[in-house]
Amino acid sequence: MSNTGQTVGTSLTLVFDQLTRTSPGGSWARKGTAFRGFLDVVMSFNAKPGPQLDERASARDAPQRRQNLVHILFVHRSLADVERCLYELKRARFKVSSDVVVTPEQFAERLRSRPFDLVVAEYPSTNWQETQVQDLLGQMKNDIPLVFLIHGLKREAAAEFILKGAADCIEVESIGHLPVAVHRALAEKTLRDQRDRAEKDLRRSEARYRALAGNLSYGICRCSLDGRFLK
Repeated sequence: MSNTGQTVGTSLTLVFDQLTRTSPGGSWARKGTAFRGFLDVVMSFNAKPGPQLDERASARDAPQRRQNLVHILFVHRSLADVERCLYELKRARFKVSSDVVVTPEQFAERLRSRPFDLVVAEYPSTNWQETQVQDLLGQMKNDIPLVFLIHGLKREAAAEFILKGAADCIEVESIGHLPVAVHRALAEKTLRDQRDRAEKDLRRSEARYRALAGNLSYGICRCSLDGRFLK
């Protein structure tokens, strides 16, 4: 605890000591006793930060440290284009673990065998139909963000991909935009996961409440912290 905090705590204690002496057995005495007990707890807590605060801080910072480590599955025939993508991501300080597939069979097998954070797919490709990558992800119920690398970007094609759930469409000639698209796609995925967890927690809480309220053999009331009944 800082010297300032100790001084404030000591001053408050002296004030309440004086009040309790001038009003023995009265309300100030009762409040002073309660306050001193509270103050002792606060001062002892602040005096010893302990390892728990450090552990909580580390837990909060852990996602921040991991956010640039990305596992990417490339659906692409050109290893030169894949290398360009990796180069741009590393320039943007992403740590990348990558794998490359060409056919739909390889794509499905690789997704089953290990987790990925992102899929980057070329378009058009002789091995794939229009939106087959998206269709396969949907069939596998896999919510991995998908970014298309498009040769000769057409607005109509890009709009169709995004309407069907693609995170972004990047023109191969503008490959330098890829790190921004990856960062945005991963951030949106994190928000979706947090929202889904919150909705599941809410549904679980509502189910418990309904189970409790629907099987009552006695009454329930709501009270404030000081014991007053609430409506």
